[in-house]
Amino acid sequence: MIISEFNYDPGVPSAAALAVDVNVTSDDLEFIEVHNPTDSSVLLTDWRIRGGADFDFDEGTTIGARKTIVIISFNPESVLNVDRLAAFRAHHGLDEVGNVRLLGGYRDQ
Repeated sequence: MIISEFNYDPGVPSAAALAVDVNVTSDDLEFIEVHNPTDSSVLLTDWRIRGGADFDFDEGTTIGARKTIVIISFNPESVLNVDRLAAFRAHHGLDEVGNVRLLGGYRDQ
């Protein structure tokens, strides 16, 4: 498993993001991308990210073979973050189908 991208300074939210959520900030658009380049799924229980952002993978979390997970600054599963999540997807051009698995939220250090 590799960290394939850090997006820690995404700049000003795009017009598409602001059209979805006028309160979205550049901090909401940051992410850490983790990729599994192997031909096997990897169990991420007990894996963690430490540094400028801290994140602990939940027990039982897996990343499929040749798949990518994007870790964001907020919890994408919370009903309180529906608009923020839609703005994140709009800003980064991610479809709503969920082809990119989003996890969060990480803690800033």
